[in-house]
Amino acid sequence: LSLIYSRMVSRPLVQLNRSAARLAKLDFSAQAEIRSKDEFGELSRSMITLSQNLDEALKELTRANARLQEDVEEKLRSEQLRKELIANISHELKTPLGIVKGFAEGLQDGVADDKRERYLAFIVNETDRMNALIMDMLELSKFEVKAIRLQPRSFSLTDLIQQAADSFTRQLEDKRLQLSIHQGQDEEAIVQADSRRIEQVILNLLSNAIRHAEANSVVTIRLLRMSPGKVTTIIENAGKPISKADMGRIWDQFYRAERSRDRKSGGTGLGLAIVKHILVLHESDYGVMNTDRGVAFYFTLNESRGEIHE
Repeated sequence: LSLIYSRMVSRPLVQLNRSAARLAKLDFSAQAEIRSKDEFGELSRSMITLSQNLDEALKELTRANARLQEDVEEKLRSEQLRKELIANISHELKTPLGIVKGFAEGLQDGVADDKRERYLAFIVNETDRMNALIMDMLELSKFEVKAIRLQPRSFSLTDLIQQAADSFTRQLEDKRLQLSIHQGQDEEAIVQADSRRIEQVILNLLSNAIRHAEANSVVTIRLLRMSPGKVTTIIENAGKPISKADMGRIWDQFYRAERSRDRKSGGTGLGLAIVKHILVLHESDYGVMNTDRGVAFYFTLNESRGEIHE
């Protein structure tokens, strides 16, 4: 009887000891329950509850730690972007200011009359560059604080693209480029969007395409209906492809895939960042891809069947 009784007492104790050992190792897997109604059974059920609570608390702590890690990484990334932004702004403003200062000092020193007009032209040109940069920065800041409100209406995307293309006649002639506009089904594309903002998108993307296009090549604009109710615009230029490392960052402020690009051949470095914000507000599917002949940017807009508003 003593042997039987000792086994009855020791067996649940051994089981409870094993459960406690697993808890000590943070192993919260299924605990064996002692189904007796005495103190051992009560202790077993309490340990199972403790195991479940600890398991849930540890999982929540792990999730909170992951969120904290993401917040820290996002803060570090934001701080790095802030430093890059300040450095880029300083660089973009320092260069034209230095040029303006140099030519202004030349005028103060009384340069020859034949140089005065050239010096003044340089000063005006660099002032225009700084003004364009500041205006783009102000525009971008409005998008970032969500201060921009769209004014959607029905308009002809075909006509808007043609008007934008006409404004680049000189740049096309300088690089001996041809512009080809293709429209599927010979049907005018009518979209519902903010025409002024979409004009910004087209001007920026077309300017970017012309800037990076190879001389004596063709810049192609295609209007396609690839899905119901959507009009897809593709602007493609012949030239060097974009590397995978640059593909995801070209939408960032001041980011330039070509580090050695001369200031005269580039814009403010904010054009694609503004394009991204405008297209996000339009809930557009947009992106960039390398093609057989170069690079193509694309975006979608909602098609409109309503009356065109002049």
